[in-house]
Amino acid sequence: MEILALTRACWRWLLDALAPRLGCLCCGKPSPKSGLCAACLAELSAFLPEDTLCPVCGEPGDGAPCPHCAARRPAFTAARGLFAYEGAARRLILAMKYEGEYDIPAEFFAWRFKSFLAQANWEVDAVVPVPSRLAHLLKTGYNQAAIPAKRLASALSLPFWPHALRRPGLGKSQVPLTRAQRLENARGAFLPGTQAKKLKGRRVLLIDDVLTTGATANACAEVLLALGASSVHVLCAARSLLQGDRPSDHEQTLV
Repeated sequence: MEILALTRACWRWLLDALAPRLGCLCCGKPSPKSGLCAACLAELSAFLPEDTLCPVCGEPGDGAPCPHCAARRPAFTAARGLFAYEGAARRLILAMKYEGEYDIPAEFFAWRFKSFLAQANWEVDAVVPVPSRLAHLLKTGYNQAAIPAKRLASALSLPFWPHALRRPGLGKSQVPLTRAQRLENARGAFLPGTQAKKLKGRRVLLIDDVLTTGATANACAEVLLALGASSVHVLCAARSLLQGDRPSDHEQTLV
């Protein structure tokens, strides 16, 4: 898998050298070397307001625990998606996840993850990305969650364990599923990886791209805790609302 990812990275480097990007990765308008124009950066300047979120899963509401967390608390301590999964945030994630344009989004989200952690009262001492589905890895050659996670771990001087968890089989995408279907699909989807023994006593920061129902995050947290982690906090680039936020044709065909 690493060879496939390296091959794709070489092709991306060659394409960038022959035809360098001149516009913003989000909207296509002229942009500086950062790859994002001022308007898109402004759109991504503020996190979702904390006082409106469920304190456990981060679902937007009135700041009180949402009905799902009140009925049954998840395995993770807390989960947050930094931005609403729309506009510039959505376009950045799609570019990172499906189009091989991961360098600018990964750098940006790692920076924003670090900014969030600086103001959040989260105690973490190891970084673990959510494993990607094998079907996605075969198509793209990389795990989109692992790239910003690795950069964040480096910036925080924390251990980065991309193989703490594994996802056996091809895996079924969560994108077109309802809440109930997502919960069922995530059940048993993750197993201990080759770095699982490192987890004992660790306060894990689990990184993913999009948080929707929290089913994937909860399934991962259950395994991490069973392996000896003392706590799991979940941090994602964006928060998606399942109702009224159905996948686009672009997402449906690529997952």
